[in-house]
Amino acid sequence: MQSPIGFTQAAPGGAFNCAIATDENIYCWGDNSFGQLADKTTTRHFAPAPVSGGFHFAGASSGAAHSCGVTTDGIGLCWGGNSNGQLGNGTSSSSTPTVTPTAVGGLLTFKSIGAGDSFSCGLTTTGKAYCWGNLGTGSTVVTIPRAYPTAPDFTSLSVGGFHVCGLTSDGSAYCWGNNTQGQLGDSTQVERQVPTAVATTMKFKSISAGYGHTCGAVQDGSVACWGLNSAGELGDSITVNRTQPRFIVTGVNP
Repeated sequence: MQSPIGFTQAAPGGAFNCAIATDENIYCWGDNSFGQLADKTTTRHFAPAPVSGGFHFAGASSGAAHSCGVTTDGIGLCWGGNSNGQLGNGTSSSSTPTVTPTAVGGLLTFKSIGAGDSFSCGLTTTGKAYCWGNLGTGSTVVTIPRAYPTAPDFTSLSVGGFHVCGLTSDGSAYCWGNNTQGQLGDSTQVERQVPTAVATTMKFKSISAGYGHTCGAVQDGSVACWGLNSAGELGDSITVNRTQPRFIVTGVNP
């Protein structure tokens, strides 16, 4: 009797989910209106169904209506909705779903790819950031990976709803994309098309971009957040948006 397949990484999306299994394939379930389950159909599934193509994946991420994966040999593949070029294959279409994994253009070797609302960003194995799609209101739609020649090398990227943040080897944080809520942390609400330094002397161990805000784990063990705060998501006891990092947690009693 064959043993059940276990999962090693989850990648929830808008109204669907994907996960990497121990057989290194991605399995998806839920809404499939845009082909985001990559099973060659647009039929909804209530249980995990394997992504077509027989690929072996090392990473996965899901956005509003698309997903991306990185194979074990660094190939970037995306599928699903492509109205803003978020699949990175040189095309865009609001009417024709991409129902199978499609290679991201540029002949790049990726360490990771993150899927946002209507864009994607990838980190290459050499530490370079590339993005494609539409990162925010007023942004230009880019259908193939766009490089940032003046940006530093990154060790990690985190993709949010309409913005992305990266960390350098020394813990410095950079963000770019939509900034209407101050989620880029650069003391402004100006949209940035290129990686822009977060306005702080803090050094981070990790950073995570949400839908309208961002938080980072600081190297001293504290946490800092910035951006949208309408529901108190920044944890600073008020509901005022912040355009630069603010310490929230310096220690928690068990």
